[in-house]
Amino acid sequence: MIKHFLHASFLLILLGATGFSAELTPMIGIGVNSNNNLDQTRSNALTGLTTGIKAGIGYSEYVSSDLFYNMEYLYQRSNYSQKDYGSQSDNYFNLFGEYTFNPGLSIEGWAGYEAFSDQIYNKNNYNMFSFKPAGNYYFSPQTKAELSGDLTYSGFPVNNDYQTYKTIGAAVNHNVNDLINGTVGGLVIGSDGSIASSNYTGYEIETQLHLMPNNKNNFLLKYKIQTLGYIKNFNNRKDNKSFLGIDYIYDIADSLRLFTGVARIDNRSTIRDYDYSNTIAYASIEWSWSLGNVYNTSDSYEKFLYNAALQNIQAKKYEEAKKQLQKVLFWSDSFVDAHFELGYILNATQHYKESSVELEKVITLNPDYLGAYYLLGYDYIQIGDKEKARDILTRLYEIYKDDSVKTALMELNN
Repeated sequence: MIKHFLHASFLLILLGATGFSAELTPMIGIGVNSNNNLDQTRSNALTGLTTGIKAGIGYSEYVSSDLFYNMEYLYQRSNYSQKDYGSQSDNYFNLFGEYTFNPGLSIEGWAGYEAFSDQIYNKNNYNMFSFKPAGNYYFSPQTKAELSGDLTYSGFPVNNDYQTYKTIGAAVNHNVNDLINGTVGGLVIGSDGSIASSNYTGYEIETQLHLMPNNKNNFLLKYKIQTLGYIKNFNNRKDNKSFLGIDYIYDIADSLRLFTGVARIDNRSTIRDYDYSNTIAYASIEWSWSLGNVYNTSDSYEKFLYNAALQNIQAKKYEEAKKQLQKVLFWSDSFVDAHFELGYILNATQHYKESSVELEKVITLNPDYLGAYYLLGYDYIQIGDKEKARDILTRLYEIYKDDSVKTALMELNN
């Protein structure tokens, strides 16, 4: 149940990360959970309301145009309305890193540590370590395939209770357009622990639909089915679980966000004692704000790479700048200035034919981009295509009545 309250924090990271500058970002949030646990087999099944507050701070930075990392600390305290359950305190430390090999291939890793203490079950203390690597391949800026893994160790030291959880999975994500994003994926699951219910193997299939009708509203519809078999200790037990959830996120203001959601979990087991149903609803409001860029970087990944490429062009590091501009154009093929700078690099390194292709795109996207005409005309002269050079310079002269252009046309006509 506590995970659903914290879920809003991770949505804040996933949905709110529109900027890629190096930033220091504090966050504070308040929320409430309603948990209707219909598990009739457990006398201590949790029902009722949970209220809580959380606060944290994050730092993110692009070390280079290929390497990005994010660090985060969160503290959360929750209070239960059910008698004798008291409160629970959680501390989260997260580190995320991503390295991009080329525009379509990247690897990433997430490492986290969680520690909590509570007034439930004789004041247990709980620790969890997780490592989640993943590889991403983009068939296009709209379609991504992901291969991921998860290795998690958790334990209650007081009770000498531990669990090791392992998964490997694959997923495909596709942006239909700016309004609709869909994901389909599956996991193979395995877990070993010191108690019988911690030992299982199985699989999970999940679908998610993300709807963005405008820049203030986000809807996430999730459906997940899971099959687990408890072979080691319960040879005849198999659980079939389904999860249906709807999340709604609303941007109240630039730094203020509302999270609401409801989820229904049903577990049907071949051993009747383990049948249960659970309905969870949550709502929270979170305020996150930036203390400002730690470095003078830009607001988006594409602009960050573009500005880095400009610095490399000034330093005549053309190969590095070329790679950066190619990444920019993979994600944003309509970035006119990036096409121009790539054309400039190719021209400066005497790759005139390739340069002409980029500069033609510039003129197509912006027919008034004067600098592109100059370079493109020079490209065609060097290629030996005087007819195209004459056409480009004529179009330039019609836009910009410059004597140097007129002189170049006269030389071509001679």
